[in-house]
Amino acid sequence: MRVMLVDPNVGYGPLPNLGLAYLIASIDNSHSVSFVDLTFEWKNYMVYFEKRLREDKPDIIGFSVSSFSFPLGLTLACLTRKLFPHLHIVFGGVHPTISPEEVIGHPCIDSVCIGEGERSFLEFLDTLETGKEPFVDGFWFKDKKGKIVRNTLRPFELNLDDLPFPNWDYWDIEKYMGVNSVYTGVGGLMHITSRGCRYSCNFCSVHRIRASVPGTYYRVRSAENIIEEIKRNIKKYWGIGFRGIDFFDGLFGADWEQFEQFCSLYKQEGLHKILPWACMTRADVVTEQWAQLASQTGCMKFNFGVETADENVRNVFYKKQLSNERIEWTIKLIEKYDIHYLFLMMIGCPADSKETIKKNIDFIKRHSPIEVRMPFCQPYPGTDYSKAIGISIDETDKDFNFLKGDDLCRTGTTSLSVKELNRIIWFFRLWWIGQWVITDFKKVGFRFILDLMKYIFNIGDIKKIPLRHPYTYKVVKARTHLQYYFDEWKKRHGIKIER
Repeated sequence: MRVMLVDPNVGYGPLPNLGLAYLIASIDNSHSVSFVDLTFEWKNYMVYFEKRLREDKPDIIGFSVSSFSFPLGLTLACLTRKLFPHLHIVFGGVHPTISPEEVIGHPCIDSVCIGEGERSFLEFLDTLETGKEPFVDGFWFKDKKGKIVRNTLRPFELNLDDLPFPNWDYWDIEKYMGVNSVYTGVGGLMHITSRGCRYSCNFCSVHRIRASVPGTYYRVRSAENIIEEIKRNIKKYWGIGFRGIDFFDGLFGADWEQFEQFCSLYKQEGLHKILPWACMTRADVVTEQWAQLASQTGCMKFNFGVETADENVRNVFYKKQLSNERIEWTIKLIEKYDIHYLFLMMIGCPADSKETIKKNIDFIKRHSPIEVRMPFCQPYPGTDYSKAIGISIDETDKDFNFLKGDDLCRTGTTSLSVKELNRIIWFFRLWWIGQWVITDFKKVGFRFILDLMKYIFNIGDIKKIPLRHPYTYKVVKARTHLQYYFDEWKKRHGIKIER
């Protein structure tokens, strides 16, 4: 079958869709696949989408959506239905998994993939190709009479090593590595060593996903399988700028046996000398031995969720059982082993006040994070957090707004209005940008100004997204602030600096 897959990621962070990369790798040996990536098409995304749809003439079209990209995906699905009334339209991804009734109930959508799609989608396509209705585990669909058929859900894939490696050949992966700023900066390529999470923080979709799909949610790949993928990607992408690994696990290194084996093999293969890496995990996963092994193996940056410096808000409201003492201990430990760190924080929950937000800023000032992310906490559908505050992300009836979405202040707190919260966050960002500018100018002098000008005027074709894009700030910071610190780190650790 001719299958078109669409990532309606317009206006959000320019990150390649890992789920679709796994999905494509699972089906492209059996079916003809085309991929429509709207990440860099924000100016003319509707025109571009329609052009591709008419050119490719697929038999089936699938949209991979989050709760933020779902409204645009729905708009594109309705356009598809108007142009090609009999084309089968499928939705998959996090949002359909946590809100399947909402998604399948829309008249423009024929089927919904719930949970992981590698095996389900292949079986779904094979069944449709025979002309039969898709009675396939993991899928809900509308039969010929329009009745919704809710098939049995497929359990989470237990053995991740059985899955093919993500196929990035359908992406302009060189461009993505050129704008990457999340973990290792420019040159970083996304990998995972596990899926799922063991914890149930109320603001995260994890507990909702775990409740939606049967089976074991937190699973790890073997160290050998991870190393094999990395070595394959070196062969494929080194020549176009692959220079670091972004481990996108939600809970990296939490399985000690796997982590220890991975570090051993990574050093044994000499990868620590050419590919520094960064990860995200919980502060209480880190031990002295963990930090020492990570440092010896090439860990350059560690991202972890502080959420808030107010312990009561973190533990009682966010349900993240983690003490300030444990966080402070982890910070000292990773500083000891020369690993940079990033704070992931949030504001805007009902328990927040000027005092709790001030604690966040004071906490940041006491330490030396290489970066801080402090967006507004978002009420993902079906989460305990959204139930607690009485609202959920729902923008399906609103016009698409390029500058809004995953960092929109959606409600006030018990003591602060939306207007006051927006004012506070803008003052914080201005202060934080000021710290960045002052620090970088002191560190490298006028080279900082020159690097800014290079990006603004696109010298060397480095500006892959327009200045108006909300992600530009992070990309510019990756090419200045992060790059300066990472270059120094590489020199200290004997890693050759290559561009």
